[in-house]
Amino acid sequence: MTVHYDAKNHTQILFTFSEGSVWGKCYKQCLFNVGVTILIYVLKEKYDINLAINDKGHSFLSILTSFLVVTRMSIIYSRFWSSREVVAKMYRSGRRLASKTAVYTVSSAL
Repeated sequence: MTVHYDAKNHTQILFTFSEGSVWGKCYKQCLFNVGVTILIYVLKEKYDINLAINDKGHSFLSILTSFLVVTRMSIIYSRFWSSREVVAKMYRSGRRLASKTAVYTVSSAL
């Protein structure tokens, strides 16, 4: 797949909705987050309404994130070991095939 772009036009590169880019799928959520952030900032600065999240929310989210990361790493580790076992089985089968081929072809060389 070849991607054609103009190297001098940086905005075209940033906002290209080409194949393989997730920007086209998530730009609406990004714009919504920017709007919410601006709204919270304006409410705090102009009207003195504080909608910020306290520290307990951050600590809860950090615990949740660490749990999800550990769970994901456990899944990845188990997949790695199962793949390793399959590759080891493949090499064992290859060695058996090579040794049987050597045994069956040794009499034809004599």
